[in-house]
Amino acid sequence: MVSKRGYRSMWLLAIVVLVFRVTCAEPRDQASYVSFNYSLLVGTTQRFNLARGLNYSFRVNFTSHNLSAIVFQLHAQRDNITLEYSAQDCQGYGCQTVGTDVGLVSIVKSGNNYAQYTAFVGCHGNQSDPIPVLAAAVSLAQNVPIPGGCTLTSALDIDPNLSLTLSTYETKVVFQDGDTGFPNGGVPPVCDGSTPGIGLQSLEYHMHNKYLPPRNYDPQVLFSIIEQMLTPMSLEEYGKDPTYSAIKHGDVKRVTYDSIYGQGVVYNVIAMDTGTQATSAYIPRATYACDFYSEEGCSIRSAVIDKVLSPFIGIAGLFLCFLGQHFFDAEIVIFNFLIFLYIGYLVLASATNWSHTVTLVGGLVISVVMTTLLFLLWFFTGWYLPFVLWFGGIMGFLLTAVVLFTPIGSLVAVFQVGYVYGLLLACGLVLWMIPCIAFPPVLNIVSSSLIGSYAFIFAICTYSYSPLLEVVMEVVKNASVTGYLQGRIDYPFESTDIGLSVLWLTMFVFGLMVQVAISLYSRHRRGPVYRAFPEKPFKRFRHWMQKGKRRGHMVATSIWKGERQPLLAQINPRYSSGESWSSSLP
Repeated sequence: MVSKRGYRSMWLLAIVVLVFRVTCAEPRDQASYVSFNYSLLVGTTQRFNLARGLNYSFRVNFTSHNLSAIVFQLHAQRDNITLEYSAQDCQGYGCQTVGTDVGLVSIVKSGNNYAQYTAFVGCHGNQSDPIPVLAAAVSLAQNVPIPGGCTLTSALDIDPNLSLTLSTYETKVVFQDGDTGFPNGGVPPVCDGSTPGIGLQSLEYHMHNKYLPPRNYDPQVLFSIIEQMLTPMSLEEYGKDPTYSAIKHGDVKRVTYDSIYGQGVVYNVIAMDTGTQATSAYIPRATYACDFYSEEGCSIRSAVIDKVLSPFIGIAGLFLCFLGQHFFDAEIVIFNFLIFLYIGYLVLASATNWSHTVTLVGGLVISVVMTTLLFLLWFFTGWYLPFVLWFGGIMGFLLTAVVLFTPIGSLVAVFQVGYVYGLLLACGLVLWMIPCIAFPPVLNIVSSSLIGSYAFIFAICTYSYSPLLEVVMEVVKNASVTGYLQGRIDYPFESTDIGLSVLWLTMFVFGLMVQVAISLYSRHRRGPVYRAFPEKPFKRFRHWMQKGKRRGHMVATSIWKGERQPLLAQINPRYSSGESWSSSLP
């Protein structure tokens, strides 16, 4: 049952919120006359709705005397929060931190049983609605590592916060060095690493992440994921380390991940003392790799040109998958158009700084020119084997890209070297050409079914993001982003993605069956004259032209003669000798 004092606080908050809907005080000195007090126990979490422009005081109570420090943190989905120590704990510069996921570490002093903090939520444009916030208080037992205890670049003496740097392709997570633990009431060790086995040298770090459900922007879902990433035990249970490799002392405390626009993900770091096996966690940091307050928000981006091209790519993929071998002429055009569209985009993306739309248009131009030239080459020469080899090589390229896209590409360190990555793709392209020499029709059916089915899946992924899109786009990123392979490549793989993978495999198998059936039927129907690949198109065209000329000559000759001879004489020449037609009657 709510007390009278509680009702007064609720009414006061409601009145203040209504006032701040009209005018939201951004500078903190203008809002300092209003303050709300909240308290929570260490080891618990609590969710609040905080009004903008107000000061909030949080008190963390604890009773255990086996603690060395308290980590208090606040999390919001979209808005920055300013969190600072109380005036009695810190004064002057280096007492506060700002961000959507912020936290502070308070050293537990002997005889003290609480820690106090102040929080402030600023205004953003015309936004004045209260924002949902998650508050959490985590305890650090004696002799466990202090996250951010040996900060080098932060204004805070102890900075457990993660810093994110976002770009189109990469998300860089930076954190500060930790420090070894100490007993209750003790003094943190010196952060110079001068004593072997003590301090920085005995610590290692493990990066973990956890993805939110796709296209889910509910803050309560985000808070539920963050609650699973607060402690080392929950991080190991719910989080994921894509490479299972530790960051040692002396390594750069920066980890690079892929940026997936609009996809929520929570990062956190576990600090471990290799001597005592004690662990602690930093402050979880969430990102959607987008700006909620931008014009387009965080919806999945799809350019107009993508929406126009995708249906054509999907239809072309279906044609290749089921009818590529039977209509080899059309296969040459469609296959080369798709491949050189990708190659053109890859080359321009790596060599220029053009926008996505301009780069794609440039790729279209390159694709049309190269497809026309190659079709003319085949038209006049009739060489089918070079094209079958080319198609088989592209199939090998795709299969190699799939293997490197799996965790194998991240777990094997040598695969993260740029020239090794490129050499593997080149080997996959060349090695798959060898079987094509011995079995051209069979390999052409396999390659057209595999590439065609993936083109159809690729078209679907353009409208609804799926990691399957990254199978080939990862090659583009590696070519256009320096040091991309050194990052931790990890994607969310949900039930929808599993369904698309099964669809790809199913289409590939059915495409094989349909094309083999069509080939066997054509062989049976045509008999000895059956050809797996059509003859030289120019020869057929020239034969057709000559046949047309002969037919035209015969028609012209018939007309010319018809103007000089009697019609009946042309019909039945035996009456031309003067015999009466009536004599032939019975």
